[in-house]
Amino acid sequence: MICPTHALGGAGCSFFLGGLFNSVQTFNAVSNRACSSLLMLACIGISIPSAASMILRNANSPTPDPDADPLDPEVHERWILEVSRGTAIILLVCYMCYLAFQLKTHSYLFKGDDDDAVPMLTLGTSIGLLTVITAVVAICSEFLTDSIKDVSKQTHLSEAFIGLIILPIAGNACEHLTACIVAMRNKMDLSMGVAVGSSIQIALFAIPFNVVVGWATGHPFSLDFTPFAALVLVVCVVNANFVTADATSHWLLGVQLIALYCLVSVAYFYQ
Repeated sequence: MICPTHALGGAGCSFFLGGLFNSVQTFNAVSNRACSSLLMLACIGISIPSAASMILRNANSPTPDPDADPLDPEVHERWILEVSRGTAIILLVCYMCYLAFQLKTHSYLFKGDDDDAVPMLTLGTSIGLLTVITAVVAICSEFLTDSIKDVSKQTHLSEAFIGLIILPIAGNACEHLTACIVAMRNKMDLSMGVAVGSSIQIALFAIPFNVVVGWATGHPFSLDFTPFAALVLVVCVVNANFVTADATSHWLLGVQLIALYCLVSVAYFYQ
């Protein structure tokens, strides 16, 4: 769920390695502001149901607040579920708008310095390869997720640490490597697009889409995450937005992002 967490590591490594070869690097401020605000919007959308659920859960605890007005827990769950579904639809609409912004109305902001690049594959070949790769990844992911519990028992690592720290590193290794390579070539617009784009996709599409699919198939999937997970999400997004606010980067900013990623990793390791 903590989609910006692995983006911190990718962006941090990009800033650090790019800063070693280039003193100060810049990227498009307009596209960065759009992406940052979308991540913040997703953060708010996910945090509201989680925070509401925590407050309602405390109201129904054995020692509730005397000023609280406890209701039926089933009513609370239904309310959280309805709020999550409404939020999911809004986030999906925002993701569609983001695609239109990125691919149609303001595509020039995301092209960077790669306009002269010669494509190595045709459109049909690219779509075919992506389809095959997606199917293979889906099958591998099914086996991978089924083995998390066994791995957790054997290694004594928490499932949260394996799922949120180890798996994203392995699953996004090629993506982050690409972001680092283009950053060292001083193509920061492309590097930021790779590092942050996946987080936007997960936050605005994957998570809300799962809620909608669960709604359609009769599975009550909501945006009710643990308070700690919601807190980590907020901290990561706020810090990432703060670091990239002026659309410039250097190696020290990379160190800060990597340090925050390590702090989150340590917290989940001992959770």
